Amino acid sequence: MNGNLDKLSKEVLEEYRKKIDEIDDQLLSLLESRMELVQEVAKLKKSSHLPVIDFKRERSILDRLSQKGKGILPLVTLQNIYREILGASRSYQTASMLPDDLETSVGFNPMLCLSIMERENKDVIDLLNFPGADIIEWRIDATSNPKIDQVLGHKKTPIICTNRGKEFGGFFEGSEEERINLLFEAAEKGADFIDVEFMEKTGEILPNFPEGQKIILSYHDFDETPSLEELISIAESMMTYNVFLVKIVTMARVPEDCLNILSLILRLRKEGQEVVAFCMGPLGKWTRIASLFLGAYLTYGAKSPDKLAAPGQLTIPQIRHLLSMLR
Repeated sequence: MNGNLDKLSKEVLEEYRKKIDEIDDQLLSLLESRMELVQEVAKLKKSSHLPVIDFKRERSILDRLSQKGKGILPLVTLQNIYREILGASRSYQTASMLPDDLETSVGFNPMLCLSIMERENKDVIDLLNFPGADIIEWRIDATSNPKIDQVLGHKKTPIICTNRGKEFGGFFEGSEEERINLLFEAAEKGADFIDVEFMEKTGEILPNFPEGQKIILSYHDFDETPSLEELISIAESMMTYNVFLVKIVTMARVPEDCLNILSLILRLRKEGQEVVAFCMGPLGKWTRIASLFLGAYLTYGAKSPDKLAAPGQLTIPQIRHLLSMLR
């Protein structure tokens, strides 16, 4: 192998790479043109009340390409590539069509929150207007040297600022004082919501936020789901702080865990408390959607499968797609 490579001059190798780069640029341009047409298709479907998903059409596309794909590219590889393209088109159409009519279709208006887990401030800023997201959660602890003023100065939708310490499943490596001070700074710079962990010092921290600041008081159990009696006790203790929203998230180990956590939503909503409650993990995925139908204030989603903020989290396009199927 090395001998063959040695025979190729550097100039020839670079020429090949240059041609590959040019083809990649052409592919990107073609994909952008395809998505522009997909956008027009979405508009027509929306005005004609046609369904987003057309599996017969997708199957015909794959069959047609299978007949044409007789070159170097293996057929299964070609099909897998195009399945990704079709999936992206489907998700784009779903995100374009859903928001305007979901409230009248199912009787509620779900809030989808994008969890941003980016290391660089510029990458956080780039996602502040993510399509399909109604609200943004910036995980400050995932960002290296977070620039609070810079990021919040670019916000276009409501934003939750969260700064998780390692003991709460986060990544912040500084002191507890530094962690909390970043939340105070975020509140001063215009964060719409501040996420504060439910812990022993909660009562000391909350009074230091500006008057009127919307607080999300959150409880996480990454190991299990407490019994229903324990969950109720935790929720009642959290409600004594008179915060805007109570968030209770646990790890599902058995199906009963999911039912117990969802029952909290109805209980707290009856008392006038805004709430988010669902289960993490493979068993709890469905509760992230079901919670919305029971009155949860929002549900969290990621931009892509490689940027999940918690076990079992879905992506924003996946959530939009599932909601469209339940209309």
